[in-house]
Amino acid sequence: MGRGDIKDNMLSAASGTVAAARDFDQFRVSVPCQFACPAHTDIPGYLAAIAKGDYDTAYRINLRDNVFPGVLGRVCTQPCETVCRHGREGLGESVAIRVAKRAAADFRRHTDPIILEPIFSASGKRVAVVGAGPAGLTTARELCRLGHAVDLYEKDDQPGGLMVQGIPLFRLPREIIAHEVAQALAVGIKLHLGVSADLAELRQTHDAVVWATGAQDPVLPDLPGADLPGVMHGLPFLRRVNRGEKPAIGRRVVVIGGGFTAVDCARIARRLGAEHVRIFYRRSEVEMYISTDEMDALAAEGITLETRVMPLACLGDSHVKEIRLARTVPGELDAHGRRQYDLVPGTEFTVAADTVLFGTGQRPIRPASTQPPVFLAGDVATGSTSLIDTIGHAKRVVRAVDQFLMGARRIGDDIGIGPVVPSTGRTREMDAIPRQEMALVALTPDQPDAEVEQGFTREQAMTEAIRCYQCQYLFEIDNRRCIYCDMCITACPVPECIVKVSAVHRDAEGRWQGFQRATGPQDYNLLCIDPDLCIRCDLCVKACPVHCIPAQEMAFHQAAPGAAGQFEQAVANTAKESPHG
Repeated sequence: MGRGDIKDNMLSAASGTVAAARDFDQFRVSVPCQFACPAHTDIPGYLAAIAKGDYDTAYRINLRDNVFPGVLGRVCTQPCETVCRHGREGLGESVAIRVAKRAAADFRRHTDPIILEPIFSASGKRVAVVGAGPAGLTTARELCRLGHAVDLYEKDDQPGGLMVQGIPLFRLPREIIAHEVAQALAVGIKLHLGVSADLAELRQTHDAVVWATGAQDPVLPDLPGADLPGVMHGLPFLRRVNRGEKPAIGRRVVVIGGGFTAVDCARIARRLGAEHVRIFYRRSEVEMYISTDEMDALAAEGITLETRVMPLACLGDSHVKEIRLARTVPGELDAHGRRQYDLVPGTEFTVAADTVLFGTGQRPIRPASTQPPVFLAGDVATGSTSLIDTIGHAKRVVRAVDQFLMGARRIGDDIGIGPVVPSTGRTREMDAIPRQEMALVALTPDQPDAEVEQGFTREQAMTEAIRCYQCQYLFEIDNRRCIYCDMCITACPVPECIVKVSAVHRDAEGRWQGFQRATGPQDYNLLCIDPDLCIRCDLCVKACPVHCIPAQEMAFHQAAPGAAGQFEQAVANTAKESPHG
């Protein structure tokens, strides 16, 4: 094998639209933030728009992909930031993707409702969606766009589900929810409020039924004293507060749990006048299902957090007075691969409490039939998750419903490959920009519901967006033109990003499985850029004297009419075998 015979593309084609398994796997490795987002939001796309000050385009990208940009910009669990390449060791901090998303909603010029265009014309099919929370609204909007008539049924007197009932005002102003719910409904959904839906009747009058009622049944642990007055689950507590009630909770409040429900309960308790609020969580701090911003908010509001502590019993006579707890240590992995934590004998202690709140999750109540023409969307199918997980699941269910109704798969995924560009426009100075810090409003007794996070200014949002590596750009070395001067290796700031290899290994479907490192000049046949290590700094492109390192932009298209690929399926089949995991 000689270098003149080699042109080893990562993708299945050099231009146009591709949808092979190797293409989706390559995109997964190259753009980890978009893959980590359950809704597969085009994160590089909207950050590029914000970097140019184009907040309208950034908002529209989010609206298309995740339905509730202004809401998610405030309360998303931001799995994208966890995998952001910029946040890897030695590269700085991850991009503040969530707050940038919020900026797109805050600063867009055109604030009238945006009604997304239909994907297909009217199908003649009618679908009932039960539950007007995030899963139901997402399902209904997307089914409408696919041409189906949708009746959306909600037992309460307003849509929004847990966005309205379970998230405090100081995290999510209600006008944000109202605007984006109305925007979703505007595609043509027929909303029925105050209706307890009957599955048997809906099956008679509709071609399909999607049950999207969430996980609404609170789970209290089976502990002695859990039925004492003053002991309650966090979700009903949050609902009461969000209805305007002010429950009497006393001076000392203990919260059990490590997710947003637990944290929200603790922060509300402070706003209701509790002087001593403590959170106990049985696992480690890194396993808590909250963001670093929420962690900082706890400290700022005087709420203490203790991890590796589990409850044993609630104590009291006519009302809870104490809670008995014990320390824990990491144990074995469970069947799902999650670390269990075991009680440490002899470490029991008690804490005084006027109220004990359990933020320990909810379970779904499912209908008797869950087979087509009945489908489950969101937390009623998966169990209690996050808002963005719910949206992502609902979008996948929509595909299944559409295929059932139409008898064939009409939409799929593909990847567009842009033309070769001389430069992405990024410079190394951009990589050194520090992560922007947004302003916060301190808790005050006279304004307990004031929104705490103030978001970015326009200038901050643009600066933060510029930090994005723009990982959708794929850099490849054309080894037919390479003169093996190694100037790209010298210029590259990331060790092992550009590697001298003797051969590239691929599987039967062409997926890149790794490479054989060259041992010396005698088998140095290729130079390869590792897409997982590449930070898209452009330095190799600038250093190459023969211009043999083209950069091309990849664009992931989801729910595209007639597209051949299925991203989720392809990635599920390849991720375990990939050298990048």
